[in-house]
Amino acid sequence: MNESSKYWKLVRIDAAESGGGYKLEPIPPAQEFFAVQFPESISCKAVPQASVQRELLNLSRADSEPEADSLKAELCLRCYVSHPILQACRKRARLFGSGHGFTYRDLLPFVLNDDGKPLRGQFIPFSVEILNSFSAEYQSNLARWVDLRVRRNSELNQFLLECGLRISSDWAFLNRANPKEFTGIDRALLEVFHLVYRRDRPQQHQQGMRQKCADPTNAQLQAMIHALRERQVLMHSAHSLLSQLQQLAYRLRREDIWGARGFPLAEPLEMTDPDTGETSLKDIPVHADNSDPEVAERSELQAFCYEQLFDCLNQGIREGIDDRLRTLKQRRYAQLAHQLKPALRLLYFENKSQGQIAEQLGMTNQSQVSRILNPRELMANIRQRTLETLLQRILDRVRELEIMDFPLSPDYLQNLMHQVGVFVDEQVFETALAEINSSRNRSMDSLYAHHLRQILNEQEMNSAA
Repeated sequence: MNESSKYWKLVRIDAAESGGGYKLEPIPPAQEFFAVQFPESISCKAVPQASVQRELLNLSRADSEPEADSLKAELCLRCYVSHPILQACRKRARLFGSGHGFTYRDLLPFVLNDDGKPLRGQFIPFSVEILNSFSAEYQSNLARWVDLRVRRNSELNQFLLECGLRISSDWAFLNRANPKEFTGIDRALLEVFHLVYRRDRPQQHQQGMRQKCADPTNAQLQAMIHALRERQVLMHSAHSLLSQLQQLAYRLRREDIWGARGFPLAEPLEMTDPDTGETSLKDIPVHADNSDPEVAERSELQAFCYEQLFDCLNQGIREGIDDRLRTLKQRRYAQLAHQLKPALRLLYFENKSQGQIAEQLGMTNQSQVSRILNPRELMANIRQRTLETLLQRILDRVRELEIMDFPLSPDYLQNLMHQVGVFVDEQVFETALAEINSSRNRSMDSLYAHHLRQILNEQEMNSAA
């Protein structure tokens, strides 16, 4: 389907047994309005969808525009929104439907209730609710926002509960986990989470929060960080701790769900329908207590980022050091290039100052160390290489999961690059840079420093072998 046609073809429920449960209904007023506003899109020229949606949103919300134009712009968006609604229902049915006795057709009535007609009375279609809650400034991607709102639709979730699917927050899941079944940092995380979170649960119950485990407050996270420190586990920030807890919850729930399937994770997660040839994700069998419809796509890429981050960082460190050596050998300090790794060891193993490094390595002055070592420039190079490698792996994963259609739009790529950059900075490089910039009480205990030491040891062992 032409991407532009989604703005004037509305997905509607079709009860006919011979159909797929839905039909595409052209909406002439939307088509005529869209053709006038975006003639270049009609002529099949590539037009960024985010720009189209942003302009339609502005037109639909502008007081100065004629009311008819405002309603037509909204109608175009209502048509568009119906398509990701359909896809969101299909995803849930593929993942959980077969084992629990429902198909995507059973989910459509809860969220696909827009007939494309002018709004009358108090009834507001779900598509309009989505548009009213969407902000291009904060949510960025409309299709993703649609998917999120479908997952949070109370009527649809009530239906899933009746089918035996338990919907749990990360915090409820962690709250139920038994720390004695874990070791190392996972056990410490669960112990301090229970210590602080369960302590505050009675107060939450008194405040009417019994129905849902609320997100940990900043005060709770700080209390957990303090308790972890007593267990010799260091967390640099509340954000880092929150990420670790969410990742642990995801891993536990993922093991539960995929363990219930009866085959290892290494086995392909896809199956091909022999009649239609269509490839889809395998269905999870009936294990109601272990299934959560949020899990499969909610944190898939986030978990993948965590799984790949350190491998990408190690690769970035190796390539960054090699690149630094090549660069030094081409400059005036080529005769001192062999001192790069010894200087790095003195900095990251012994926390020596540049003056101390110069003295210990027999250099004439501190500026030689600065030019050879230049830890900020090296870190910037390693960050860029880590970012590029992780981004490529994410794109390969997106293609594998068929989450997005390729080629990806420039807007999606730009947004993804920004998010991956924020992710690697928060997890690795913000702390590492602050560590380098600190002139007093500097302790080289960041993740970056830890991995750099590992790589230096690895390379030393390889050269000695």
